[in-house]
Amino acid sequence: MTGKDKFADSDKDSNFSAENEYEGEFFQSVGISNHLDLFENSHVAILIVNSRTGRIIDANNAACMLYGYERPHMKDAEIEEIEYIEDIEMLSIGENTNKTVGKSKTVVHRLSGGKCREVEVLKVPSASDEDISYFIVNDISEIRHIKKELELRKSYFQQLFENSPEAIAILDNEDRVVKVNRGFEELFKYSNIEIKGNYINDLIVSQELKLEASTLSGDVVCAKTVKRDSIRCTKHGEDIDVSILGYPIIHDGVQVGIYAIYTDITEKKKREKKIEYLAMKDSLTGTYNRSYFIENLMKEIMHRKADSHNGFAVMFIDVDDFKRINDNMGHNVGDMILRQISKRIVECIGEKGYLARMGGDEFTVFLKNVDSRVCVANIAREIVESLEEPIIYDEKEFHVGVSIGISLFPDDGYEAEMLIRKADMAMYNSKMNRSNNFEFYNSDLKKKALEEFILENELRHAIKREEFSLNYQPLVDVSSEKIVGVEALIRWNHKEHGFVSPAKFIPLAERKGMIGFIGEWVLEKACRQMKKWIDSGYPVRFIAVNISVKQLESLEFLDNVKRIIRETGINPRHLEFEITESISMTNLKNRTEILRELDDMGIALSIDDFGTGYSSLGKLKKFAVRKLKIDRSFISDINIDPNNTAIVSTIIAIAKILNMKVVAEGVETLEQVEFLREKECDLIQGYYYSRPVTFDEFEKMIPQEI
Repeated sequence: MTGKDKFADSDKDSNFSAENEYEGEFFQSVGISNHLDLFENSHVAILIVNSRTGRIIDANNAACMLYGYERPHMKDAEIEEIEYIEDIEMLSIGENTNKTVGKSKTVVHRLSGGKCREVEVLKVPSASDEDISYFIVNDISEIRHIKKELELRKSYFQQLFENSPEAIAILDNEDRVVKVNRGFEELFKYSNIEIKGNYINDLIVSQELKLEASTLSGDVVCAKTVKRDSIRCTKHGEDIDVSILGYPIIHDGVQVGIYAIYTDITEKKKREKKIEYLAMKDSLTGTYNRSYFIENLMKEIMHRKADSHNGFAVMFIDVDDFKRINDNMGHNVGDMILRQISKRIVECIGEKGYLARMGGDEFTVFLKNVDSRVCVANIAREIVESLEEPIIYDEKEFHVGVSIGISLFPDDGYEAEMLIRKADMAMYNSKMNRSNNFEFYNSDLKKKALEEFILENELRHAIKREEFSLNYQPLVDVSSEKIVGVEALIRWNHKEHGFVSPAKFIPLAERKGMIGFIGEWVLEKACRQMKKWIDSGYPVRFIAVNISVKQLESLEFLDNVKRIIRETGINPRHLEFEITESISMTNLKNRTEILRELDDMGIALSIDDFGTGYSSLGKLKKFAVRKLKIDRSFISDINIDPNNTAIVSTIIAIAKILNMKVVAEGVETLEQVEFLREKECDLIQGYYYSRPVTFDEFEKMIPQEI
């Protein structure tokens, strides 16, 4: 019968009684009858085994519970039936050793139901019978499981520690290095061997950050978890931006050390600095931008309100006629010039303040701790003078000027936007008076700005209210003294304020973008009137209309001209466009195709106020210019100022050579008429013949041709 059969069979054979008899004799013979209670009540599984036969003599209650059998079933079983492997491992425990010494071994036992359990068996030989042994069985399967779990977790931690991309240092409570991982070695260039046992702050913390590092360590030693961005240095002295995470190592409720984890955030800091730079700096010039200037200006105001510090100044700077450079040379050249301008302004300011680019060709300057207007004026004057020197680029000279407006805190206001606005108003007034100049804000400018604001609103409604009209000033042929042409001049008769000078509202219309529709109105009105005169037999050859450069810059200009000619039915050969010379050379270059097309249509192009700008007669000829109007400032001094006399004579002579006609405007005396006739000037316009008149007055001046 096998051991399994013995465990399964509840009947006892005849040998069982004999064995019990032997058991009793055994207990008496070994002298442990007084220890039966210990055997029975022990929480440790104990087996009494015949080492020779491998048969279990007895098992205590703990053993029965461990193996899952009733006690009668345990008795008389064989050891090999509870062992997982075939070899009798339990019986071999302690062989070849002193039998009086207990020996343990770890084996696998099979429980009832076939489940296996890892146990540690301690064999204690009987002192009186060498065939009898005590086997104390300790279930270590759970301990083994826990141990494996701990070993696995240790392995996980070890791999995480060693292979983490973060730099990790394990420190004792005194900040001495216990161990560092590969990430630490790679980041700080210290090997584990050379850093171990050293105080970490002595190796990777610069002198100026020692106090911060000590405070950080102190917080962690006090069982706090801390996180902070700071700077640490490598073995080679290189500074690194790092994020530091420090937290305590607790064992059995006691802090035994510190984990210090360092994350390299150098690239992150670079990105943050770049974002911060972009948020506050102008990408073109490298100066501060508008948002930073306003934000910082507000801070300066609050600071001075609280502490009564000295005042400061705000400058608003605009580059004079900068569009000319962009139109003629392109935006790349324009950007280069803006960079050079900002560089020169920064050099003039020095440590006294800073520069910001507000957009386009507009800059602002903050001047701190201003003591007097004289101090500010000196800096403004230095900026103006520095920009009088030409800017050299690609072997070309560029002459630029700036107009500067200045407001002062607290005299001109306590709000950032107000100070900027008042500086802007002063700048604009400076530009209107004389370019390349500076001007302080004053209360009169506010009044002027208000008047302009009101005028602007009124101007927007002038056409709808039919407040515009045209006057006509004759152009007289010098040789025949007959009227051959007429210039159409716009007039604004405000219903409440009366006559408004064109010198006042035309520049405003150009600045505010209204010159386009005003110019269209003038052109259409003049064309319709000219068509009536032609159809009625009046001997007028042409009508001249002033064209603003803003109109030429419009993409719709040419289409509008064609539409008006088509709708009014006028012959383009009866039409002449006058363009001021001050804009001719700066803007006509990029409008050559438009001017050529106008010329092909039969519309003549005339340069008004000639002599006040820097035109080249040769270039004007290329632009299809047919006529020059000599500015009235030269005509008024004919025969008085020899320079003006020479200039007028030269202009007429050269124009004749280039087959261009010449008009003298502002003629008021007979002496002027005679001089111009002698020099063979073609046409005369001025009060000598007639002031600008209404269309019906003009009709009375010329006879109809029947």
